[in-house]
Amino acid sequence: LNTTATNATTPTFATKVDFPTGTKPESVSIGDINGDGKPDLAVANFNGNTTSILLNTTATGAATPTFSPQVAFATGTQPFSISIGDINGDGKPDLAVGNHVSNTTSILLNTTATGAATPTFSTKVDFTTGTNPRSVSIGDINGDGKPDLAVGNTSSNTTSILLNTTATGAATPTFSTKVDFTTGATGDRPESTSIGDFNGDGKPDLAVANYGSNTASLLLNTTATNATTPTFATKVDFPTGRNPWSVSIGDINGDGKPDLAVANGNSSTASILLNTTTPVTPTPTPVTPTNKNNPPVVNLSAFSQQSGALGFSQTGNVFTLAANTDTDPDPGDSIKYSIALADFKALKESAFTWKTDLNRGSYRQPVNGLSFPEIPLPSWLTFNPATRKIEIGATRPQKFDYWMKITGTDSSGANVSEIIRFKSSTFGGFVIDDYIAGANVFFDANKNGIADPNEPKSTTDGNGAFDFDITSDTFDTNNNGKLDASEGNLVAFGGTDIGTGLPLETPLKATPDAEVITLLTSIVAELADRGLSVNEANAKVTNAFGIPSEIPINYVDPIAATLGQQPGGKAVLTAMLVAQNSITQTAGLIEGASNLTMGDAVKQIISTIADRIQTGTLDFTKPEQVADLIVQVGDRVKAIDPNFNAQEISVAAPALSQVIAASNQRIVSTITTNTDLTQLQKQVAVVQKVALGATTEDFKAFGAGQKTLDSLVAENTGAALDAQIATGGNNPVVTTPTPVVTTPTPVVTTPTPVVTTPTPVVTTPTPVVTTPTLVVTTPTPVTTPTPTPTPTPTPSSTAAVEIAIAMPKPSVSSNNVRSGLPENTRLGDVYLLTDSNDTSFPAAALGLSVFALSGNDFLTGLDFPNTYFGNQGEDTLLGEGGNDELIGGKGSDSIAGGIGNDFLSGNNDNDILLGGEGDDTLRGGKQDDILSGGAGNDLLNGDSGLDILTGGVGNDIFVLQDTATELSQADLIADFTSDDKIKLIDVTFSQLTFESVSVVLDSATAVLSTAIKSGNDYLGVVYNVKPTTLNSSSFL
Repeated sequence: LNTTATNATTPTFATKVDFPTGTKPESVSIGDINGDGKPDLAVANFNGNTTSILLNTTATGAATPTFSPQVAFATGTQPFSISIGDINGDGKPDLAVGNHVSNTTSILLNTTATGAATPTFSTKVDFTTGTNPRSVSIGDINGDGKPDLAVGNTSSNTTSILLNTTATGAATPTFSTKVDFTTGATGDRPESTSIGDFNGDGKPDLAVANYGSNTASLLLNTTATNATTPTFATKVDFPTGRNPWSVSIGDINGDGKPDLAVANGNSSTASILLNTTTPVTPTPTPVTPTNKNNPPVVNLSAFSQQSGALGFSQTGNVFTLAANTDTDPDPGDSIKYSIALADFKALKESAFTWKTDLNRGSYRQPVNGLSFPEIPLPSWLTFNPATRKIEIGATRPQKFDYWMKITGTDSSGANVSEIIRFKSSTFGGFVIDDYIAGANVFFDANKNGIADPNEPKSTTDGNGAFDFDITSDTFDTNNNGKLDASEGNLVAFGGTDIGTGLPLETPLKATPDAEVITLLTSIVAELADRGLSVNEANAKVTNAFGIPSEIPINYVDPIAATLGQQPGGKAVLTAMLVAQNSITQTAGLIEGASNLTMGDAVKQIISTIADRIQTGTLDFTKPEQVADLIVQVGDRVKAIDPNFNAQEISVAAPALSQVIAASNQRIVSTITTNTDLTQLQKQVAVVQKVALGATTEDFKAFGAGQKTLDSLVAENTGAALDAQIATGGNNPVVTTPTPVVTTPTPVVTTPTPVVTTPTPVVTTPTPVVTTPTLVVTTPTPVTTPTPTPTPTPTPSSTAAVEIAIAMPKPSVSSNNVRSGLPENTRLGDVYLLTDSNDTSFPAAALGLSVFALSGNDFLTGLDFPNTYFGNQGEDTLLGEGGNDELIGGKGSDSIAGGIGNDFLSGNNDNDILLGGEGDDTLRGGKQDDILSGGAGNDLLNGDSGLDILTGGVGNDIFVLQDTATELSQADLIADFTSDDKIKLIDVTFSQLTFESVSVVLDSATAVLSTAIKSGNDYLGVVYNVKPTTLNSSSFL
C-alpha cells in the first residue's frame, strides 16, 4: 500500500502482502469486477492456463490489504497477458487474455452480480491472433464506442487488431477477423503493446516494445470513424535500452502529451522517451447544445427479482420492487413506478419481446404501438409508489392469473415498461414438444427423479398446461423467499403429444423458475446442477444451438413465440424440436442395446450434451457432430453397463448419425419454408410422428439386434423417409379404446309346472318329425400353448432372482353335482341342456344362449355368433365362426373362439383359453389359467391366480390388475413386443418399479425377464424382455 506523503520527493510503500494465485502468474490487471467500488485483481497464470480473480475486501483506509481467495477461470494455453475492459457494454469489466501457445486471445464476459462475494464469468470465447501473443491491450480503435483489441505477437513480429462487433448486452462476444501490422523484422520480438493518442487527433495509436531490436515502435492510427477495417501508418522506431520487455504510456513532464516508459530487460534500466510530436489540430464541428432527456432503462428487471419467488402464492404477502429496478441515464433524474393489470387471456405472446437488462437478466418488453388491455386493480391488490410495494390482501381469490405491467417514469414523463406474469400458483406453465397432455409434473426437491409423497405435483391439461402451489417453509431452505436452482427441479414425464398422438418417452426437467419444460430447459437445468447460474446456463444453450442470446430458454414458449412472430421464436422452436428428435432416437438406441431405461439413457445424453456445449456449439443437422455425440454417449453408457458394446455403437455411429440428421433436416426445412403459421404445428407434427415413432422404434430394434444397420438407414433417410412422412401425415392418430368387458349373468327362472290333463290327439299317419342335422366336427384337442420360442439371451448380472414357473394344468374333478334345473328346456332367450355330458344340442337351441348345466360338456358352435355357458364340470367349448361368447363356469375348462371377434371367460378353476382368429377378449377368472390370443388384436386379462398370457400375432393388450406377494405367483406375459401394450388397473405407471429376474418356464433354460412391481407386490412378469425395453409408452 502507498504510504507516500503528498508532494514528497521519495516514495514510500508499506511492506508487501502476498495473496496466492495460480501457477506462474505473468500479468495482473486491476478493475472493479463486482461493482462494489473497490478495485479487484485479475491475474494471468502462465502454467495454470487460468486467470485468477481476487475480490478486494479491504476496508477503506485500512493499513493492511485483504482479498478473498482466488477464483480461477479457464483460458487458452499459457496465458501471458491480461487486460480489463467492458467488451459488451453492459457496465461490467470483462477480461481479454493473450494465450502464448494457443495463438488466441480469450474473452471472458463478466456475469458477476453487483456486490457479489464470488465472481462469475461466462466460458471463454477464443479469437485467433498472430503467433505467440505476449501482450493484449484494449482501446476504441475505430471510434465506434466499442473497445477493440491490440495484440502483440512476439514470433510473427506483428500487432493484431481485432475490431469489436459485440452487440450491447450480448451474452457472447464477437470480433472481426484480425488485421496484422508489422512492428519489426524477423527476430525483433514485440513483447509489449500499449495504446495512447500520441499526436492528439483523438485516435488511439500503438506503442510497441521490440525485445530483439532494442527499439520502441510507434504506429499512428489512420482508421476512419466506424470503419470496419483498421488502418495504421508505417511504424517509426525509437531506440531504447537493451531488450525492452514492457512499454507504458503517461504524461511524464506534464505538457499534455503522452510519453513512453520502457523497461529494459538486460540493461537493468527504464528508458523514458518524451513525446515531441506536433499535435494535429482537429477541425471543430459546431454543435448546438440541446437539453435532450434520456428515458429510463431496465437495470434489474422485476422479472429477475420475481422469478421463482414464492410470494405471489401467499395470502397477505408483499413484494417490493428494488430501488434500482430501472435507472435513468440523466444525472439527478428520479423515477416513479406504477403498475397495471390485464387478464392473462387478453394478451398474446406477440404483444412483447424478450430483452436483456443491464444486469443481463431477462424481461418482457411491450411491443411499441400495441395497447395494453388494462383492467382496474382488484380490491385485494394495492401498490404504493413511494415504497414500491405490491401487496396482496387477505381477500384475494384462491385462483387468479394476470399480466402485470410495471412502468418506471422519469420527471420529464419518459418511461420504460416490462411485463411479468402475476398468478396465484407458485408453479405454472407448459410441458412442450408439441404441447404434452396428461404429463405428470412435480417439484423434485431432492433431485432423485422420483415424485416422492411430500413433493407437490400436478398433471397437465389437454393443452399441456400445469399449475400447483408450494409452501415456502418446506422447500425454501435458504429462506430467501424464492426457490433457487440448488433447491430442486421441475420434472415432467409421461403424457401424450397432442400433435403426434405419441407418448412422451423422454423425461424433462427445468429449474424452479421455469415457465416451460422442454428438452432445452433440461439442458439448462443440467448445467445449473453443475453450479452455473441460470443466466450462465442459458448463455451456454443459446450459444450452442444458434438461438439469439436474449432468448430466455426457461420462459419462452417456442410454439407461441413462433406463432406470435416473436424475434427468435423460430430459432428456439427449431432447436427444441431437433434436440427432441436427436435425444429420443439416441435414447431408443441405448435402451435397445443396454440395460438402461429410456429415462436413464436420456440422462446420459443430456449430460454428454452439457459437457460439449460448455466450450462449443452443437448442430444436430450435421451428421459428423451427431456421430461424435453418439460415441461420447456410448462411452458413458459403457461405464454403467459393462455388457454394453460401445465399440459396435462407435463403428455404427456415422451411419446412425445420418438417420438422426435426416429427421432434423426435415424439421429445419419445414420451419424455414413455412408460409402459413396456422399450419406450422400440423406440418411439424407430421415429421415428428415419424421421427419419434417409427424411426425411434427402429433405433431400439437395431440396438437390440433385431434390425440391421442397412435397413435402419435405408428406411429412415432420403426418399424412404419422405414417403414415411407423407404417409404418416395422412394417417390420423387412432387411440385404441379400452374394451369394456362385461361377463353376462344368465337369468334362469325355474318355471312353475302347469299340470293339465292332455287330450290325446291321434293322427294317422304318424307325422314325420324332421330334426335338423347338426354338423358336429370332432374338435382338435385344446393343447397348452407354449410361448413362441425366442433366442435365449445371456442372463444379466443384475438378475438377482431366479424363479421357476410351471404352466398351469387343468384340475380334473369330474364334477357330477347336478344342477336340478329343467333339462332340454327353453327359458326366454336361454336354452338349458342337461346335467349329463352334452356333446350336441337340438334344433330348438339354434340362435339362443346355451347353458350346458353340469357335466363335462363338449360343444362346438356353428358359423354364426354363439353364446355358450359350460357351467359346472370340465367343459370344452369351441366357437368356430362368428363373434362368440363362451363362458366356462366352474371346473377347469378348455375354450377356443375360432374365427371372429370372441369373448372367452374361464371363470373358476384352471382354464385354457384360445382366442383364434379375430380381435378377441379373454378373461381367465379365478385360479391359474392359460390365455392365448392367437391372430388379431386381443385383450388378455388373467384376473386372479397365476396366469400365462400369450398375445400371439397382432397388437395385443395385456391387463395387469391383481397383485401377488410372491413373484412366482404373478401373471406372466409370454410374448410381449413393442406393438403390444400393458393396461394397468388401479395403479399408474409412475407407481411402478422394474426388476430383472431370471425365469425358468416349465424346466426350460433360464431367460432374462422383467418383474413389474407396485410397492412391495408383483403385478406381473414380462418374459424374455429386459427392463430397459419397458417405458411409459408400453403402458395404458
